[in-house]
Amino acid sequence: MSNKDSNPLVLEKRKSNMSNKMKENYPNEYDDFAGVIVNVGKSINMREIFIIWLWFLIIHSELFIENFLSRISSTTDENKNLTMNGTIYLSIIMIIGIIIIDLIYR
Repeated sequence: MSNKDSNPLVLEKRKSNMSNKMKENYPNEYDDFAGVIVNVGKSINMREIFIIWLWFLIIHSELFIENFLSRISSTTDENKNLTMNGTIYLSIIMIIGIIIIDLIYR
């Protein structure tokens, strides 16, 4: 009897162990911040980017600030300029809009 059947298994096992060690040495694409940003950028639809850009323009327009945001107390000063509270509220509205747009397109 010979062990010809067991030799290929041993070689395959060694190859798989070597490939696992090689994978451990190479950085994962999710290991650093730049890799995460690049992978997020791959999954975003161009239509979604365009709608988020339009949402940004609408939210940061003078019409929105004067007609909507100024109704909330302490968000604008007497010249209708944003205060710190106004910037925080505007950021929250922007984030909520991005989440809703992302939910629609996913």
